[in-house]
Amino acid sequence: MPPNFTLVSLGSQEDYGNTWTDALIPFFKEFDEDYFTVLLEDYWLVSPVDMSRLESFELKVRDGLIDRADLGNGVYPHYPYDEDTGLHIVSQRADYRNSLQPAIWRKEYFMKFLKPGRTPWQFEGIGMNEARNDGAVIASLPSPPIFDYANIFLKGELHQPQIDRISCEDMDELRERGFIE
Repeated sequence: MPPNFTLVSLGSQEDYGNTWTDALIPFFKEFDEDYFTVLLEDYWLVSPVDMSRLESFELKVRDGLIDRADLGNGVYPHYPYDEDTGLHIVSQRADYRNSLQPAIWRKEYFMKFLKPGRTPWQFEGIGMNEARNDGAVIASLPSPPIFDYANIFLKGELHQPQIDRISCEDMDELRERGFIE
């Protein structure tokens, strides 16, 4: 892995069952960084990331101007905020302001939704009501999204239309590495 990546195992899933947050709470209580990126395993990158846009967006989170930076443009409605940079701000009334789609999160804001005993779906579903009108600044750079991804699972099953978004070259490499048949 690249030197700026760290792989941390939180233990066996059997230790936590569906209580996804119970595995994350102790980790994030000890986590020293003020912000981080969330990328779930079923969101597969399908195009290169514009690193300059990502870095400028990251600086806004680092400087405390944004609580959650949506990297995939998945939260609506959002409204133009800065025409020069293309920055949009998500409505305080929007659904899924706390979406687990690719994003940079301020630790404090993420932990607001890490309630004991929640699955990822409860984190989003129950947390969605907690995130409405909470005053947090959720932003996106919608066109094009910074992290263009295929959501390869739908309701627990492989979702072929999304898999079809993955390039032939990437599919060949996934096969060679044994990730897919």
